[in-house]
Amino acid sequence: MNEKEIIIEIQREMKNFFTQETTGHDWYHVERVWKNAKKLATHYPESNHLQIELAALLHDRYDYKIVENVEEAKREVRDLLVQHGLTEELIEKILYSIDAVGFRNGKNPLQPISIEDKIVQDADRLDAIGAIAIART
Repeated sequence: MNEKEIIIEIQREMKNFFTQETTGHDWYHVERVWKNAKKLATHYPESNHLQIELAALLHDRYDYKIVENVEEAKREVRDLLVQHGLTEELIEKILYSIDAVGFRNGKNPLQPISIEDKIVQDADRLDAIGAIAIART
C-alpha cells in the first residue's frame, strides 16, 4: 500500500469514527485540521508529509473528551498504523505529534519538537480560532 492509499484508508476510518461525534471534535473539525496541515506543509517540503497528514487525521482519535479510555484508544491508533505497515519509528513520531497537539486546562507537558509536530499543532489551533470556533463552542 502506498502513502496516498494509507492516507485515504485512515481518512475513511476517521470519517466513520467521528460521524456521530457531538462534542465539536467531529469529522468536520478533523477534516479542517487535516486540510490546514496539508496547506502549511507545502511551505516545508523537507517535512514528512505522511507524518503530518496522519497525525492531523488522528489527532482527536484518543482525546479524553471523546473516548472513555484514552490508553485503550491510543493502542487502537497504534494498531491501525501497524496494520497499514508503518515503521515503528514513524508510528512513534505520529503519536508524539498527536500528544503534543492537545492541551488540557491550557497546558500540555509535551511541547512540539519537530516541524511536523508544530504544523499539526498550528493546524489544530487555527481551527480553534475564528467564526467556526465560536460556533463549535
